[in-house]
Amino acid sequence: MADGFDLAGALARVADGRAACWLFIKGYAAAWSTPLTPADGYRPSELADVEARLGIRLPMAVREAYQLFGRRVENQWVCEWGVRVGDVDPIDPPVMFGVHDLTDAGWRPFLDRFSLACVEMVLSESMLCNDVSASRELDDDAVGTLERRFDRLPFPDYPLWANPDGPPVRWFSDGEVLLCDHSRTWLWMHARTIEALDRVRTVLPGDWQMIDYPRMNGRGDRDLGPCISRPGSPTLKLGIGRTGRRRM
Repeated sequence: MADGFDLAGALARVADGRAACWLFIKGYAAAWSTPLTPADGYRPSELADVEARLGIRLPMAVREAYQLFGRRVENQWVCEWGVRVGDVDPIDPPVMFGVHDLTDAGWRPFLDRFSLACVEMVLSESMLCNDVSASRELDDDAVGTLERRFDRLPFPDYPLWANPDGPPVRWFSDGEVLLCDHSRTWLWMHARTIEALDRVRTVLPGDWQMIDYPRMNGRGDRDLGPCISRPGSPTLKLGIGRTGRRRM
């Protein structure tokens, strides 16, 4: 348990609904990154302007997420995530993703609630923090060690955007490190301390690559506003996204 934050317990509760997801994001940011502040979110009036421009009403979960952490910066743009306009769930709709073919037929299911996708996004973006993050290729021996030595975290299976037909993404932890298994092919690690990072590199020896990205836990120099668009299709593209078009 890191600074009183029970990662596994809080993650198990995100199944209860979007309020539990926002609590998880706030607790995780405070214990593993940088605490959220009111300056990390957009004002309701700014989101109302977006709704007026697009001629739609944003789902409740989308509005809440942008107000909570919508100004946090993204990593890079290699994939896009979105929700369908007019989805049957106007509160917390399922999320789709697309990589190359962004026509309506090119979007594929990601997670069944937008709030869950936000939790996944925050976890994934934390894998890219300098100094206490690293990654390596996975082989069968490393997968076996990962499964024996670390606890599987209670989060739904979902596809890896780069290998959507392969094994699902899985999350593991021991309380001091967070490990993300990308479809049994690549392993990402984010640790709370350098000592914890070095311990995992000893348990899972291999060609670890240290992360060398700008820190993802702050706001950018320029604020481009809520990155939400409706590109002439039934899918609403959201710029509060992951290792793709996403801000965190």
